[in-house]
Formats: sequence, C-alpha cells, structure tokens
Amino acid sequence: MNSELTDEERNEMFSIANKAVKIMRANHICERFDFIFEEKKDRHFDYALLNCKSDENFRRIKSVTEVVKNGYVG
Repeated sequence: MNSELTDEERNEMFSIANKAVKIMRANHICERFDFIFEEKKDRHFDYALLNCKSDENFRRIKSVTEVVKNGYVG
C-alpha cells in the first residue's frame, strides 16, 4: 500500500475516529458508521462541496462537532 500516512499517523487517525463514533452513538446522533480509508486526493471533498453545501448542513456539522469535542453524553 502506498500511503502518505505513517503507521503511527494512521493508527492515531483511527483511534480518534473510534472515540468520535463512541461519543456520537452514546448521544444518539447516528446509528451506523462506515469507515472508508481511501487516499484519493479531493474525491470525497469535491463531492461534499458540490452536493452537500448548505447552511443547514453546516449548522448540523458544527453542532455534532461540538458534541464530539466536548465528549458529551446526554
């Protein structure tokens, strides 16, 4: 596998992602999570910019981000 991430960086990324998933599940934000590890430059971000850019989506993302940052469990 040709990766721009080191093993340590990749492990840290998945550790952080797993913590975020636990917090979101505990707060009933999402029921299902899919992890996709694919290093293709700009592919997912381009899709999001073209198809998901709205004030409502931004507010929801910001709200979930605050929950995860604070580790809140209601």
